[in-house]
Parts: sequence; C-alpha cells; structure tokens
Amino acid sequence: MAAEESVKALFAGLTAGVHKQVCYAGVRMGFYAPVRDAITGPLPHGENPSFLSKILAGMITGVSGITVANPFDLAKVKLQAQGARMAEGSQLQYKNTLDCYTKLFRTEGLRGGWIGWGPNASRYAIVAATEIASYD
Repeated sequence: MAAEESVKALFAGLTAGVHKQVCYAGVRMGFYAPVRDAITGPLPHGENPSFLSKILAGMITGVSGITVANPFDLAKVKLQAQGARMAEGSQLQYKNTLDCYTKLFRTEGLRGGWIGWGPNASRYAIVAATEIASYD
C-alpha cells in the first residue's frame, strides 16, 4: 500500500460528511427554538421552558435533521468503506461524492437514501436532546 493511498483513504467520505453535517446541524439548530416554543406555548417574560420541553424539542429536531441528512450520511459510509477497500488494492466503485449520490439513487431508488434511518434517528434523537437541552 502506497502512502498516498492511505492518505486518500483517510479522507474518503469527507465531502459527503460535510454535506451531512451542514444539513443535519442546520435543521437541528435552525428549528430547535421554534419547535421548543411550539411545545411550551407562550411563557411569561423571563420564564424559561422546562428541561423536559427542551429535551423533547431536541429529540424532534434531531430526528428531523437526520431525516434530511440520511442520504448524505449513507454516501459518507459507502465512500469510507470504499477508501478502506482501496487501501487493500480493490477497484473504485465511486469516482467521487456526486457519483456515489447518483449511483445510490439509481440502484436503490428514492427510498434507498434512507436505508439505516431507524438506528440513525434513534442515535441522533438522543445526541440532539442531550446537547441542545443542556446548552439551552
């Protein structure tokens, strides 16, 4: 294995990972306050929402965020797996990130972008609930 192959394998999936993170974090952070306020309703000036309301809002926005970002996360995993196989001398299955997105939807259909959504949704609901509720 050449040194450049191992470096290339190290960064496999980075672009798709950035796409996923921008979508996930954008939805999660962008919709948190409106969702929290919809759950609690109008509060008297200076009163904070309950911690339970914050956790619920975090869970809802975490699941919403990964629902939007799941195809990008799936492509990231596929590209990372390809990077590991490249290091072992295998042929490229995907030329780049866009090629991975295209092949994913061509072979798996529109629903294919949400393969693995259930475990992802569970994980990101917990992550968002703990992170956002504690920061808020």
